[in-house]
Amino acid sequence: MITSNMTGLRTDEDMETFLNVNKSKIAVVNFGSSWCTHCQALFPNFLRLAGESQEMEFAVAQVDYMQSAASHVTFTPTLSIFRRGRKVDEFHGSSPQQIRDRVWLQKD
Repeated sequence: MITSNMTGLRTDEDMETFLNVNKSKIAVVNFGSSWCTHCQALFPNFLRLAGESQEMEFAVAQVDYMQSAASHVTFTPTLSIFRRGRKVDEFHGSSPQQIRDRVWLQKD
């Protein structure tokens, strides 16, 4: 089940709105695509983390449809963490522990 703090992003405008609406929170964006097997493997763990971290906002961004917002993505999945609307961390991979550690580092 999708959590209340999880959003799907398909356009650059969706990304801009998501970051603006959540400027007061930490936002974690998972850039991936439906054909990426690593992205598919990551999703259940990403969803679980969102459920455990209700003070943060999470989003899954489809790179195939986003030209500007995903222009920095060279590998999928790429996870970006935003604070006050600005990117403060970015990493690649699907290791659940790596994701938890990086998100934990940004918590207040």
